[in-house]
Amino acid sequence: ATAVLAIGTAGGWLTREALLAIVFVTGSARAFEQTTMTTLLPGIAPASLLSRATAAGASATQIAVIGGPAMGGLLYAVSPILVYALCCTLYFTSSILISNVKVERNASSREPVSIAVLFAGFRYIRHNPIILGIISLDLFAVILGGVYALLPVFARDIFHAGPWGLGLLRASPGVGALIAAIILTHRPPRQWVGRIIFSAVGI
Repeated sequence: ATAVLAIGTAGGWLTREALLAIVFVTGSARAFEQTTMTTLLPGIAPASLLSRATAAGASATQIAVIGGPAMGGLLYAVSPILVYALCCTLYFTSSILISNVKVERNASSREPVSIAVLFAGFRYIRHNPIILGIISLDLFAVILGGVYALLPVFARDIFHAGPWGLGLLRASPGVGALIAAIILTHRPPRQWVGRIIFSAVGI
């Protein structure tokens, strides 16, 4: 998908239908990727190091979530083809590297599918309001995350800035997230944490 984006952008032949097909392919791949990444770590990390490996993996993911879009936005200001080509190269490299990873332990056997098993997650969430709050926050973040799709419109039609402006707009959320992370690391909220987070998401 990223190779087609790079080639199509360079050739100027990308159409709306082609973009929708690329989004479909990417979304389908990510659906499998998320599940695989969740179950991969317990299979390759020793049990004694699993908690540390999970923390390291989560930290690396956050760094990528913050730094990736920021770097991509700045590179997009140079050339969108560069961004797509770099993504394609990184995907290809990671595919080669992950193919050499050997799973040491198989997943534990699952319970047979039943109504009780199906609703076990809902019962757990009902008895753990913190989990419900976290899931709700993530739901709203995903819904409001669609604002990124509007950035090209703002760059072109409102700011009249072109690719350079779009690059800065795309980098801004990553920079803001990094600043917020630094502030919260040094001065984390001590009281009314839930209300503060929900209010921030609401605003």
